[in-house]
Order: sequence, then C-alpha cells, then structure tokens
Amino acid sequence: LEVRRLFNFDATNCELLDSPIFGTWGESIPVNCCDIDSLVTIELRVTDEEGNSSVCWTDVLIEDKLPPLCLPPNSLQVTCLEVEGELPDNLNDAFDQDPDGTAALLDQLFGEATAADNCGGAIIEQSVIDTRTTCGSGTIFRTFVAVDEQGLSSTAPCTQQVIVAPVHDYTITFPADRSSNECVEPEFEG
Repeated sequence: LEVRRLFNFDATNCELLDSPIFGTWGESIPVNCCDIDSLVTIELRVTDEEGNSSVCWTDVLIEDKLPPLCLPPNSLQVTCLEVEGELPDNLNDAFDQDPDGTAALLDQLFGEATAADNCGGAIIEQSVIDTRTTCGSGTIFRTFVAVDEQGLSSTAPCTQQVIVAPVHDYTITFPADRSSNECVEPEFEG
C-alpha cells in the first residue's frame, strides 16, 4: 500500500507551479499550511504478491483544526506613582473610545502578549477591566485572545494582572501626652 499526492504549488514557499506534479510514492503524504482550505488530490496504489497493482484517487479537503496559543506577559505590581500621568483615569472608558490606542499604551507599559500558530499569521485581541479607585490604586485585568487566519481562537486563559499599589507617603503626628489631677478639659497646642 503506497500513497502520493499532487502538488499544485511549491511546498517551500506556497507559490503556484506552472504545471502540477505528483510527489513520490510512500507510506504517507505531506501536507502543510499552503494546503489549508483546498482540495488535495491523493492517489492510493495497492500491489499484491504477484506484482499486480491498482491505483485509485480522491480529493481530500485540508482543514486547520488547531487553535493558536496565546502567551500573556507576566503579571506584575507597580506603584501608583510609577504610572501616574501614564494611564487614563478610567481605562474602561478609554478602551471603549480607542481600543487600539489604549491597547498599544498598555503593551508599552506592561508588555505584549504573543501568539503562536501552526501556520503563523495569528493576531492578538485584547480586552481590559480596570478596577482602580479614584486614588489610582487597584487592579487592571488584561485578557488576550490569539486568533489565527482561519478564525480559530486560543482556548486557554491568557491574562495579565497588573496590581497598582497605593503609596502612603505621609506622616501622622499626634500631640504629646498631657496629664492632670484636676477635672478640667485639657488644652492642646496645634
């Protein structure tokens, strides 16, 4: 039992050939990303013990069923002073108004997610949930999805958590202790 396929393109660069050619007979046939969503002509040859052989052929639709992978940037913690003036006060609103610009800003500040796909060409889509308070501290949740050229999406969670920690850069000064044996209201300075 042997099989071969008809090549309509150069398998190394996906360029169409001037005329199709059959590959060599073997136990299996190669397919690659150039074949996706196309019919590939396959021949099957059976040879008996006497050397008699018969060939049949069929067309096989090649489909990409593998979703891409999404790799998020590492989660991190920053102080509100480190991002002061860098982030909009409300990322949820900013993302609604300008998703591409806001995503680019977040990528620059906190890192980019990457996509890996068996056929390349996957892109990253991003969404944001901003739970920071009016003081600027809280958590920013970034969720990423890798989408390939076939429309398949990554299935594993792909998130980054950015904790924006408050900075308590102040001093509380209490007045000095006073004592009295009289039942009077004490006087305090300052």
